[in-house]
Amino acid sequence: MRNFVVALLAASALALSGSAIAQAYPSKTIRIVVPFPVGGIADTFARVIAQKVADAWGQPVIVENKTGAGGNIGADFVAKSPPDGYTIVMVRAHRARARSGRSSRRESGGSREVGA
Repeated sequence: MRNFVVALLAASALALSGSAIAQAYPSKTIRIVVPFPVGGIADTFARVIAQKVADAWGQPVIVENKTGAGGNIGADFVAKSPPDGYTIVMVRAHRARARSGRSSRRESGGSREVGA
């Protein structure tokens, strides 16, 4: 019984110490990277979202456009940023969805060359 009480006290102390160490999020500026041109639909949507998030969380939200390579430059920038949750990327829905498992004709070998 004594070992159980000691273990329970140790677990409680450990659980409480973790909450004391954790910081409130967000505690600094949030950056939304848009890998598409300024003035496009993704940029406009990101700016609307940024304003709403800034009003709700009380922290500034910056929208930064990093265009090129079909969105890969902006995505690469975010992938190489610190994994702290303060730099996020705005992607289009067709880029974010998972593959459905259906293969295309090209992948399944179903296509033929002309004249074959």
